[in-house]
Amino acid sequence: MPRRNAPGPETMTDERDRTDDLETVLSRGGTACVVANGCPENRIDAARLQKLFRKANWSVVDDYREADVVLFVACGLTNVNEDFSMRVIEEILGGRRPGAKLVVCGCLPKINPDRLKKAYDGLTFGSDECGKLAGLLGLTPDPTSVFANRLLPRTELGCERRTPLRRVRSLLDPTHHERRMTNALRRRIKDEVNVYGPNTFCIKVSTGCLSACTFCAVRFARGRLRSKSEEQIVEEFRRGVAQGYDEFGLLGTDVGSYGKDNGSTLPSLLDRLLSRNDTCRIKLRNIHPRFLIEMLDDLRGILRTGRIPYVNSPVQSGSDRILKLMRRGYESGAYLDAVRALNSEFPAIDVKTQVMVGFPTETPDDFESSLALVDEGLFDYVEVYRFQPRPGTEAAELDGRVPPRVIHGRAHRLTMTALRKAAARRAVPRED
Repeated sequence: MPRRNAPGPETMTDERDRTDDLETVLSRGGTACVVANGCPENRIDAARLQKLFRKANWSVVDDYREADVVLFVACGLTNVNEDFSMRVIEEILGGRRPGAKLVVCGCLPKINPDRLKKAYDGLTFGSDECGKLAGLLGLTPDPTSVFANRLLPRTELGCERRTPLRRVRSLLDPTHHERRMTNALRRRIKDEVNVYGPNTFCIKVSTGCLSACTFCAVRFARGRLRSKSEEQIVEEFRRGVAQGYDEFGLLGTDVGSYGKDNGSTLPSLLDRLLSRNDTCRIKLRNIHPRFLIEMLDDLRGILRTGRIPYVNSPVQSGSDRILKLMRRGYESGAYLDAVRALNSEFPAIDVKTQVMVGFPTETPDDFESSLALVDEGLFDYVEVYRFQPRPGTEAAELDGRVPPRVIHGRAHRLTMTALRKAAARRAVPRED
């Protein structure tokens, strides 16, 4: 894997100067605004930052133009996400009030710092560096005692807005209405099959992962697995129950690896949570397939309770050759066996996955393997990603790039197959 350069003395001096400047602003108190884009983990981190500011007796506002300090929790998962984040930064820098400070947090500063520096020379924090901010705010309690249980809404800043000319052109496009209907169906199914909703109490159980997938840059930002203790999660769960919640969502970079760094396991945690309440339901986001395969026998007793309504496990490809190049650590057959078991034994569970198309050297046969996997109709929702090379990843250095037009065609074909299968699956009543 390409090595990342450590900051030199001049860079470290510049950062200290920026920290001192921000520390002066923070010492005065005032008004803060936190905005976020990207995944649920990014957005629960943003909600936690809001709580830190409130704990320091700051006013927290939704409009960045009213704030003394703006924190942007920025996504850098893909090139598209990165472009979106850069537009948000540009909009904040251009619209903030005089003297207001912007701080960029989240995954982007760790994934592509070089691009970020071209537009922004301020202070940055990584995805889980709340302690650093807590110190600047003068908070004496351990920042790990401050947690959030909701997701900050995705910011609408930086969204590309279509001009009247682009709207007219889209209306004249013969595929316009087909795309509208397809997108409407996708949104409806995605909303129905989701780890969280407005009435979901979210608990971040861990961050980071134990994997080294060759396409993933998020691991540079999130780092190695760091799990909360079962006791802390049980306490958050208890508070959610006391507030009247009966639906919970467990979030993390890889929820399946929970506890492998502190002697616990996901089945052990779930058993403790479910034993504290007779009616609540718990949704599980981002279980790496190798852990789903490994834990399935231990999970069966928990799944039989009928209180795990949702499992998301991202397969990424149906081709064993591509999975090996991705360094995913499992074969498609073992994954399919696990998902078939979920379908046959626990038909009421919503099963979601992600599939990537266009990974370097992906052949038509490799793609057909992914298509066949989706065509089995085992999933309630399939999120289709197009491969995008990310800085510092091994996949970005691989030869055999798939042409963009081929990736586009494969993504469309896979998406249409997935939607057709998901719609048919949801049209058939399933036993609880």
